[in-house]
Amino acid sequence: YTATSGKKMTFDVSGKRLKFNGASTVGADGIPTDRCISFKTAKPGTITHKLISGSSSDATRKGYVILVTTTPEGKKVTQLYGEATPTSSSSDPVKTEITAAQLEGITEAAVVYIYAGANINCYNVGFKPAS
Repeated sequence: YTATSGKKMTFDVSGKRLKFNGASTVGADGIPTDRCISFKTAKPGTITHKLISGSSSDATRKGYVILVTTTPEGKKVTQLYGEATPTSSSSDPVKTEITAAQLEGITEAAVVYIYAGANINCYNVGFKPAS
């Protein structure tokens, strides 16, 4: 995960969560620059994520998952998920797909970013490549 100076994120081991501690900063290109989780992949597959509101009374806080691919034409940002987050950590994880078509023509590994529109928590993140 990435948190730049002055943009704190907290890993809460006892609560088994990553706390974004506020909204992520997103650049003009649509790519977050801090308070985000990221990983690379060159394969299609399924992302598992469980994003929960940082407040038990505010279900309007949004969480996002984007895919950034690089082709000879340049970078492309594809939003895979952008929803209001549940208020209870007992909610089920969400599965979001990366397809072969979305990775077609890439010249380097794609980057997946998970980020916050407001103060949210992430209880699990996983990626299972397609077989």
